[in-house]
Amino acid sequence: LYTTIHTACFNDSTIVELTVEDPNEAFDALRDTADFHILRPEFLKHNVNINPDPYAAHPKTQRPRRVPTSALIPTKLLHDIRSTYKIASTQFAHVLEMFLLGEIPTKNRHAGGANMSRLLIKKHNAADPNERRYYWWRMLVKQRLFKRSRDILIQLEMSDRIEKLEETVTNVEEGYEALIKVFTAREEALKAKQEESGESPETAASEDSATSSGDTSARDQRSKRKFTVEDEDEEEEGEPEASKRPKV
Repeated sequence: LYTTIHTACFNDSTIVELTVEDPNEAFDALRDTADFHILRPEFLKHNVNINPDPYAAHPKTQRPRRVPTSALIPTKLLHDIRSTYKIASTQFAHVLEMFLLGEIPTKNRHAGGANMSRLLIKKHNAADPNERRYYWWRMLVKQRLFKRSRDILIQLEMSDRIEKLEETVTNVEEGYEALIKVFTAREEALKAKQEESGESPETAASEDSATSSGDTSARDQRSKRKFTVEDEDEEEEGEPEASKRPKV
């Protein structure tokens, strides 16, 4: 149903963006996996990934102090993709972060036993380019979280601010890892079904969506995402308080 609605909005030139007011956890899980399925082929087609060496063009004395976002990821391309598929900015950020995390080998991620202490010391100077990608992935997520919760975080001492962001980005990562597992399992099941029956990918995906609409695994995994930093409102002035909810 969600994919059908998204397709209708995609084909309607009068609709600029598809937004959802106050979704519950079950719908969040459904939307994350559906949007991931929609956007992943586009990301792969354009070879979207994190540049492990964003400072290559800058001598050490001239390196910017902020996260070099435009040197890490193709921001203009990603903006165009988001606009084309009419996905809300926060939702697009979630899907992009999940995709970029999945492009990093498991052994270089927290879930695969990455040496976090070494990463905190080496940072972007790590020898392995995938370790550098993982370091920058965490920095990109922290940057987004800080921007959305700035008014709360600036009230904290620097040490507490760093601790809160570290804790939150780890929780966000765990949520993404759970959703990646659900998506990977779904893709493997679809592939096996195609090979067995000779169906087209579209037919197999359609039937899988119909039969798995009541599956609670993604919802249950999504509900395990516990966030430490909550958003300050970025909604337009005059929006009713009841319609506001923290989004990370």
